[in-house]
Amino acid sequence: MSAIQKPSNRVVHNVVMIDDSQAGMNSRAVYPNPCTFLRAFATNTSGSNLYLMVFDATSLPTNGTAPRIRPVLVAANSQATLDISLLQALGLYGLMLNTGLVWAASTTAGTLTADGTNSMWVTAQFFS
Repeated sequence: MSAIQKPSNRVVHNVVMIDDSQAGMNSRAVYPNPCTFLRAFATNTSGSNLYLMVFDATSLPTNGTAPRIRPVLVAANSQATLDISLLQALGLYGLMLNTGLVWAASTTAGTLTADGTNSMWVTAQFFS
Protein backbone atom coordinates (compact mmCIF):
# COMPACT_ATOMS: atom_id res chain seq x y z
CA MET A 1 0.00 0.00 0.00
CA SER A 2 1.32 3.40 -0.95
CA ALA A 3 2.07 5.92 1.78
CA ILE A 4 0.83 8.71 -0.49
CA GLN A 5 -2.91 9.12 -0.84
CA LYS A 6 -4.57 9.96 -4.17
CA PRO A 7 -7.87 11.84 -4.14
CA SER A 8 -10.95 9.82 -5.03
CA ASN A 9 -13.49 10.85 -7.64
CA ARG A 10 -16.12 11.56 -5.00
CA VAL A 11 -16.60 14.98 -3.45
CA VAL A 12 -15.20 15.21 0.07
CA HIS A 13 -15.77 18.29 2.19
CA ASN A 14 -12.70 18.23 4.40
CA VAL A 15 -11.37 21.26 6.15
CA VAL A 16 -7.65 21.81 6.57
CA MET A 17 -6.88 21.61 10.26
CA ILE A 18 -3.97 23.55 11.74
CA ASP A 19 -2.07 22.78 14.92
CA ASP A 20 0.50 25.24 16.22
CA SER A 21 2.77 24.32 19.13
CA GLN A 22 2.82 27.99 20.25
CA ALA A 23 6.32 27.52 21.67
CA GLY A 24 9.43 25.41 21.41
CA MET A 25 8.91 21.69 22.09
CA ASN A 26 10.67 18.45 21.28
CA SER A 27 7.52 16.65 20.07
CA ARG A 28 3.76 16.93 19.88
CA ALA A 29 0.88 14.49 19.51
CA VAL A 30 -1.11 16.57 17.03
CA TYR A 31 -4.11 14.38 16.25
CA PRO A 32 -5.13 11.01 17.77
CA ASN A 33 -7.14 9.65 14.81
CA PRO A 34 -6.56 8.74 11.17
CA CYS A 35 -5.76 11.79 9.05
CA THR A 36 -3.89 13.01 5.98
CA PHE A 37 -0.75 15.04 6.67
CA LEU A 38 -0.10 17.93 4.27
CA ARG A 39 2.75 20.06 5.60
CA ALA A 40 4.61 21.35 8.62
CA PHE A 41 6.46 24.62 9.08
CA ALA A 42 9.27 24.39 11.64
CA THR A 43 11.49 26.89 13.40
CA ASN A 44 14.59 25.66 15.20
CA THR A 45 15.73 28.09 17.90
CA SER A 46 18.70 25.98 19.06
CA GLY A 47 22.32 26.29 18.03
CA SER A 48 22.31 22.72 16.68
CA ASN A 49 20.83 21.11 13.59
CA LEU A 50 17.62 19.16 14.20
CA TYR A 51 15.46 16.90 12.03
CA LEU A 52 11.69 17.21 11.86
CA MET A 53 10.09 13.75 11.81
CA VAL A 54 6.49 12.65 11.26
CA PHE A 55 5.07 9.49 12.82
CA ASP A 56 1.84 7.53 12.34
CA ALA A 57 1.10 7.29 16.06
CA THR A 58 -0.88 8.79 18.94
CA SER A 59 2.11 9.43 21.21
CA LEU A 60 5.84 9.94 20.81
CA PRO A 61 7.53 6.70 19.71
CA THR A 62 10.63 5.45 21.51
CA ASN A 63 14.10 6.51 20.42
CA GLY A 64 15.32 4.37 17.55
CA THR A 65 11.97 4.43 15.72
CA ALA A 66 12.12 5.27 12.01
CA PRO A 67 9.85 8.11 10.84
CA ARG A 68 6.97 7.51 8.42
CA ILE A 69 8.67 9.59 5.71
CA ARG A 70 12.12 11.05 5.18
CA PRO A 71 12.76 13.75 7.80
CA VAL A 72 13.64 17.30 6.88
CA LEU A 73 16.73 19.07 8.22
CA VAL A 74 15.96 22.22 10.19
CA ALA A 75 19.35 23.87 10.49
CA ALA A 76 20.42 25.68 13.66
CA ASN A 77 18.55 28.96 14.19
CA SER A 78 16.56 28.62 10.96
CA GLN A 79 13.28 27.49 9.44
CA ALA A 80 12.24 24.67 7.12
CA THR A 81 9.10 23.18 5.61
CA LEU A 82 8.12 19.53 5.23
CA ASP A 83 5.51 19.72 2.48
CA ILE A 84 3.79 16.65 1.06
CA SER A 85 1.12 18.74 -0.67
CA LEU A 86 3.66 19.92 -3.26
CA LEU A 87 3.06 16.56 -4.96
CA GLN A 88 -0.52 17.56 -5.91
CA ALA A 89 0.70 18.45 -9.42
CA LEU A 90 1.48 14.74 -9.82
CA GLY A 91 -2.01 13.76 -8.67
CA LEU A 92 -0.89 12.89 -5.15
CA TYR A 93 -2.67 14.35 -2.19
CA GLY A 94 -0.87 13.90 1.11
CA LEU A 95 0.45 11.34 3.54
CA MET A 96 -2.29 9.06 4.87
CA LEU A 97 -1.80 8.21 8.54
CA ASN A 98 -3.90 5.32 9.85
CA THR A 99 -3.35 5.89 13.59
CA GLY A 100 -2.68 9.58 14.21
CA LEU A 101 -0.22 12.41 13.66
CA VAL A 102 2.84 13.01 15.84
CA TRP A 103 5.87 15.13 15.02
CA ALA A 104 9.22 15.10 16.78
CA ALA A 105 12.52 16.96 16.72
CA SER A 106 15.42 14.54 16.43
CA THR A 107 19.15 15.05 16.72
CA THR A 108 19.73 12.25 14.17
CA ALA A 109 18.30 11.77 10.69
CA GLY A 110 17.84 8.00 10.37
CA THR A 111 15.81 7.20 13.45
CA LEU A 112 14.39 9.19 16.33
CA THR A 113 16.75 10.53 18.94
CA ALA A 114 14.46 12.94 20.77
CA ASP A 115 15.92 16.40 21.21
CA GLY A 116 16.13 17.48 24.84
CA THR A 117 16.22 21.24 24.28
CA ASN A 118 12.55 21.92 23.38
CA SER A 119 13.74 24.14 20.54
CA MET A 120 11.33 23.30 17.70
CA TRP A 121 8.22 25.40 17.06
CA VAL A 122 5.96 23.63 14.53
CA THR A 123 2.76 24.47 12.72
CA ALA A 124 1.23 21.36 11.13
CA GLN A 125 -1.55 21.20 8.53
CA PHE A 126 -3.65 18.10 7.91
CA PHE A 127 -7.09 16.80 6.94
CA SER A 128 -9.11 14.72 9.38
